[in-house]
Amino acid sequence: MQREEKGRGIPRICLVLRQVLLNRLRSGSGKWHELAMLVPALSTLGIDNTIIETETGIERAQLNAWVVSVQVRSKQKRLCRALWRIVNIGLSPFRAHALVIGSDGGVCTLPVQ
Repeated sequence: MQREEKGRGIPRICLVLRQVLLNRLRSGSGKWHELAMLVPALSTLGIDNTIIETETGIERAQLNAWVVSVQVRSKQKRLCRALWRIVNIGLSPFRAHALVIGSDGGVCTLPVQ
């Protein structure tokens, strides 16, 4: 059973995890997209961007830019993987195909009549 911090009802392991994540942001150890993933994790643990800014010195605008940039980066990676799959399935050069790319990055090719 996890010990809880006196009077707060927060398991001690969560408090330790918060400090580890904040220390990682403070030190800047890692690539920007790795650090950006810590922001939602801290939010899940009850720490908002205002507290992160106070604790780490990283401005809220910068934190928000990182989070949005990671989402864009993730979508681009999915699209690149989808395009790579298309290239590797060897579509016939003699027949036109319509390409349908779903929002999840899934790809479907349909022959054009």
